This record gives sequence, C-alpha cells and structure tokens, in this order.
Amino acid sequence: MGTQDEKAIRNDHICTVGHLKFVDNFLRKIVHDPKKLFGQYIKEGMTVMDIGCGGGFVTLGFAEMVGKSGKVIAADLQMEMLKITRNRSEKAGVTDRIIFHQCKPDRIGYKSKIDFALAFFMVHEAPDIPGLLEEVYNLLKDGGLFFISEPTFHVSKTEFTYTLEEAVKIGYKIHSYPKVTFGRNVILQK
Repeated sequence: MGTQDEKAIRNDHICTVGHLKFVDNFLRKIVHDPKKLFGQYIKEGMTVMDIGCGGGFVTLGFAEMVGKSGKVIAADLQMEMLKITRNRSEKAGVTDRIIFHQCKPDRIGYKSKIDFALAFFMVHEAPDIPGLLEEVYNLLKDGGLFFISEPTFHVSKTEFTYTLEEAVKIGYKIHSYPKVTFGRNVILQK
C-alpha cells in the first residue's frame, strides 16, 4: 500500500508498478531501443526530460546519450517508479546524470529549461492534456523538441489529432512524424 498521496494519483489511466513486467521486458529493447528512436535528437551535454519515466527504461538510455556533461530529468507521479529508476541507474552507474523529480497529479512542477522532452505512451494519462502541452512548451528552450508517442491500442486517431491541434494552438510547430512500433507519434518544436 502506498501513501495517501500515491493512492490519490493512481487511477484507471495511470500505468502502475504492477504494469512494468508487461512493458519493461527483454522485447522492449528490441522494439523501442532508445538509441535508435531518440539518438538523432539527443546529444552529449543536453538536458532532457523523460515525462512519466516509469521504471526508467528510456531514462537510462538518455543518461548514456547525454554523457557526463548532460542531465536527464526522470519525472513521474509515482515515487515507486522513481525508486525503481534510481535503483536501475545505480546498477548502470549513471545516477550522477539523473535528477529524480516527482510530479504533481495536475502538473510536472519542474522549473529549469530543457532541450528535449519525451512523453512515451503517457499523454493520454494526463488529466489536462492542453495544460501538459503548455507546461512542456514553457520548459523547452527555443527550438527545443517534444517527442510524443501514444499507444495505438489506447489512443484513437481522433484523440491523437486533438492533441496535435491543442499543441499547435499553444505555439508548437510540427517537426516530424517519426515511426515508433505500436505508436501514434509526433515531434513538436518550440
């Protein structure tokens, strides 16, 4: 059992620790290899954010890509997910590059500027999608990128189009539509 705050943020839309065994397994490295998916956007020395980092699968990939001079913000609502990510980062020897940040139920709540943000299979979990898009827009440096991938098995084309329309209203430009297995995908640029 979690704390009262942890219970309050868990609902039917949030992927909990119990789901990790289904999403973070040996097949994920093959299907969603962070270096293949994000390597062309992430450079050494950058500050990047993994929003809804879960068990840290992508966070650890980002930590390798940004190198010792970069930073990765592992952001998640659930303290349990951040603890798992911390444990995995310690084993991988990259904890010094990672900032562990617990989000609030209605906002990320981070203040420093970032070069790149990722929301992998999680935007549909946000209680206020336009609010999330705007908060990330304000976090990004000019020209910064926001990579969104939503699961085709949870998010319809209509729902994804809504997200894109809201992003454009905020001021994002559509950068590209990358291919990600099982995903509806876009890269937005500030």
